[in-house]
Amino acid sequence: MSQMPKNGWRSLSLFSGGGGFDLGFEQAGFTHIASYDILKEGGNTLRNLRPDWQIFSDEKGDVTKVDWRLYRGLVDIIHGGPHCQPFSIAGRQKGKEDNRDMFPEFIRAVLEIEPLIFVAENVTALVSKKFSKYIKEVIEAPLNSQYKLIKFILNAPDFGIPQIRKRVFFIGFRDDKYLTKYQPPQPTHYWHHLPTNQSGKPIKINLFEHLEST
Repeated sequence: MSQMPKNGWRSLSLFSGGGGFDLGFEQAGFTHIASYDILKEGGNTLRNLRPDWQIFSDEKGDVTKVDWRLYRGLVDIIHGGPHCQPFSIAGRQKGKEDNRDMFPEFIRAVLEIEPLIFVAENVTALVSKKFSKYIKEVIEAPLNSQYKLIKFILNAPDFGIPQIRKRVFFIGFRDDKYLTKYQPPQPTHYWHHLPTNQSGKPIKINLFEHLEST
């Protein structure tokens, strides 16, 4: 995606890591307000990329200790990916029993700042039956009175990224006029050239070997 012109919207980043979300929103025309991540290395990486940005990391990036009301009126959209380990199979799927579960902190930031829109992403296991109660109680219930929430799954290869990675996105809208205009991203890449059998189903192949031969 080419650099979009400034759209006048201001964004705040939580759980920023190396800045994937941050740089994407910047490229889409948003004005960066601040980034927070508890990892010192993540903050250093992002500072090297954007030395003029307001970046909080290490102890200063601990979202559990921030009074988000200081940003009320200064932020239009909050985005971030709360830690996925509480929901991933590799993380043993302990949900809210896992002390790494930061979704409640993301929700707290949204409620204290009251942005027009928020975007949160996580592993697709979060929308499995196992965590249906968690979604209702931890994510939806606190927000229902102020935000209309939609969720959908995106897969990295559908957007030209050479990695099989699916993620679920939660987007909340405080104003219906933005909800009615919004459409989830549509795939930009398709694999119609992959070989199929007589039934039209794709043949299992080594994708990298196939790409090298085409």
